[in-house]
Amino acid sequence: MTRRRIRRRETKGRTCAMTVQTHLAALEEKHSELERKLHDIMASPSSHDQEIASIKRRKLHLKDEIERLHHSAN
Repeated sequence: MTRRRIRRRETKGRTCAMTVQTHLAALEEKHSELERKLHDIMASPSSHDQEIASIKRRKLHLKDEIERLHHSAN
């Protein structure tokens, strides 16, 4: 069962819907932030393998979510 989820939040008595495009843009920004963080950590001589692996997993999860939303939006 695949359903598009639209996030909603209450703002002073009215409901605002987060569109799929807005959600995609937010996910892509988070992915870019993780890319920058990964680059900085890997440039450091004292980088920890576990931290690098964790960031790579989070990036992959975001990439998968972005791809899923791209396909469901079409």
